[in-house]
Amino acid sequence: MDDGPPRVAIVFDGAGGEEGRAAAVRIADRAVHRGDLEADLLDLAEAALPEAADPCAGPVPCAVGDLAPWLADADAFAVVTAGDDLPAGLRDAVGWCADTWRDKPIALVVAGDRTDAVRAGALLRSLPVGPVVMTASLHGGTATDRWCEDTADRLLDHLLRRVLRPRRPRTP
Repeated sequence: MDDGPPRVAIVFDGAGGEEGRAAAVRIADRAVHRGDLEADLLDLAEAALPEAADPCAGPVPCAVGDLAPWLADADAFAVVTAGDDLPAGLRDAVGWCADTWRDKPIALVVAGDRTDAVRAGALLRSLPVGPVVMTASLHGGTATDRWCEDTADRLLDHLLRRVLRPRRPRTP
């Protein structure tokens, strides 16, 4: 980590609908408002990553080369998805850039109900990613602005604590 504040990459798939985009923007707004961390809003639909069927098979596509530094610069991730499935763009981002995801904490935000969040969390944990430190659901129609802000703050607090926590050496 450099001398600046910790950086959170807020990753979402804009092709997944307006609800996921709105949740990602809300989290990014809260991060900026807080001032204790920096945030990058990364739309995987705009990244247009190719399928990561066999990332070792050939040259790295330009789209992957463009996204990889943003993921590598992140100290933590907030993954935003709509419903109970993970977008293909997220699976491809993890497939192409697996090393950048492994040791960084992840918070999952699901634009859906609690059941959707549990299912999406199980799918995320099945990928080769770092620890999922929090899963939250944002109910678009039923959530108040204050509730969404509080949820975003809790999520960002969890990530910040994990990033700032000194790492303990592993014992054999």
